[in-house]
Amino acid sequence: MRALCWLLAALLSMPVLGQEQPVEKKPVAKKSSAKKQPAAKPKAHAKPTPEQIRRFNELEKQKAQ
Repeated sequence: MRALCWLLAALLSMPVLGQEQPVEKKPVAKKSSAKKQPAAKPKAHAKPTPEQIRRFNELEKQKAQ
């Protein structure tokens, strides 16, 4: 009877043996990255260029007409 139980247990465990075992991932040491420069802040109120001034003046003249 014991042999039958052992045989039955072995047969039932066969599909489990065929499954892939999860691979343990070793933690990978992070490479020290180069020092990041802070992102340049956009200038919200920069002085207009001469080209922008010229275009603005032309638009103002067109509106006035």
